[in-house]
Amino acid sequence: MRIGIFLVLGTVCLGSTAAHAITRSCSMHYELEFTEGYGWLTGQKIGTGSFIAKGGCGRTVPNRCRRRARNLGLKCMAAHWKSPKKLPAECRSKKIAKISKALSTVGPKEIATIEAVDFGVFVHSAKLKKSRLSTSDLSKFVRDKKLKANVWAVSAGNTGCSKRVMLAENFPVSMNALKKAKYSVTLKKAPTIKYKKAKHQGLRLTQTRTVKVGRKKLVPTTQTGVFLEASGTRFLSAESKDRKYHGCGRKAAQNFLRAVGVEVSQVYVGNRMSLNSVLGKKVWNGNKAVVPRELEKGIRRVLVAQGLPKKPFNLIRFRRVTYPQNHIEKQIIKGKSPVIALVNDGNHWVVATGAWSPVFDRKTAFRRFMTHDNGRNSWWSWNKYNLKFGAAQTAVIPTAGGVYKPGTMVFIK
Repeated sequence: MRIGIFLVLGTVCLGSTAAHAITRSCSMHYELEFTEGYGWLTGQKIGTGSFIAKGGCGRTVPNRCRRRARNLGLKCMAAHWKSPKKLPAECRSKKIAKISKALSTVGPKEIATIEAVDFGVFVHSAKLKKSRLSTSDLSKFVRDKKLKANVWAVSAGNTGCSKRVMLAENFPVSMNALKKAKYSVTLKKAPTIKYKKAKHQGLRLTQTRTVKVGRKKLVPTTQTGVFLEASGTRFLSAESKDRKYHGCGRKAAQNFLRAVGVEVSQVYVGNRMSLNSVLGKKVWNGNKAVVPRELEKGIRRVLVAQGLPKKPFNLIRFRRVTYPQNHIEKQIIKGKSPVIALVNDGNHWVVATGAWSPVFDRKTAFRRFMTHDNGRNSWWSWNKYNLKFGAAQTAVIPTAGGVYKPGTMVFIK
């Protein structure tokens, strides 16, 4: 009888333990913090080489699962950075998932080197004279710019995941670190709008990146793009001298027009662009408001006044609520102009003039947009361009009669 009771109790206890077992995960990635040689983008951080770490625990303590996952992932990254030639045992656990082919093939040091060189090329690309940079060209470029970066192992996610551990301080970037991977880059400067009467025809620089091991591509070939000043030797900058505030919409239009060679004041734009009337007030949340329809009409009036025809200056107002960033990125890399976008819950107009992403990781959290935010040049995250509306803005959509909606962007097609 005692034996029977013991077996029953044992079965209950074992069943209870198994039922409470859960798994939680953390997102891991390597982070580069650029410390020297990156011009105005020195200090920026980028992520690459992401994967997933998992941890198990009892059902009532999920944060313990995440801490275990975090520690497992960080241990994997530290071991791989120390011995990058092959994937270490710490990274071959069943609780480590989605390690990329590139990371397991060439290791984190080669990936960090290529990302650091590529970002440096992007920053200085407008002044580089060659269109195709050989390995020797890249080696000289890196030496001249003295590129350096801090390298971090990063864990992110819900409670219990967040932690950063430094792997290398002021990591000296050198092409000599590439033992397996071969990185090549081509740069192309080309006008986006061909029209002789324009002061400058819209000049874009496209950067194409390829990484191979032997003859095979390690990752798909990808591109970045950025619009340039008329000289072609520097990025298109936000207009910063005309400082008086006339509304972010008018300033965005002024910045946008500079990309096609139209240099006009905010007052000139404002005389052709009405402030908001459909909502019954010209000031919205403390800002001088321009609704999308009036923004589009105002820019058209400026183009006409400057003698620029509808073709090839075909300005359109476009909406994309689901992943608008993909459309903005594509327009910058392959389209005719930068993109004016309605951001910050429908409260603010900015201009996206450049798009960049890591070579090895297309995760949206790591992709960036060069942005003209009034008179400032800014470096914006992907999520800032979600183009969603807040509750207050959504409530007034019916009142606006269809001219004020989320997902709005304006560009030349």
